[in-house]
Amino acid sequence: MLRRTLPAVLFILTTLACAGDAGPAGPQGPAGPPGPTGPAGALNRADFTGTIGTSGVVSAPLPTASVANGKVPVIACYVAQSTGTAWLPVAQTPTDADWPACGLTGISTTTPAATLINVPAGYRYYIIAVW
Repeated sequence: MLRRTLPAVLFILTTLACAGDAGPAGPQGPAGPPGPTGPAGALNRADFTGTIGTSGVVSAPLPTASVANGKVPVIACYVAQSTGTAWLPVAQTPTDADWPACGLTGISTTTPAATLINVPAGYRYYIIAVW
């Protein structure tokens, strides 16, 4: 048994004892193959901002592509007092009929829009639509 293990142990000890400093890094290898193609970027976004007039209503026109094939865009509406330092989200289904509301209008027509109603005159608005 000693006869078979002794040469292996001596080889390992000799190899470890004779190790010199590491040499310089080798050259850069070739580039790998390209990765798979990702999904198409099908997202569009429209931003609208301004000041609410005396009617308390504003409609932001959306392109017909935003409602193509029976789909509707995702919208978010915000209002702020004239300074615009604190933006409040507007509910799409308010609990009181006199409160501000945000929704989609003209969906089955050629003039779809994101519409805000019941907003005090002079307030600022910010509407975002994504489709």
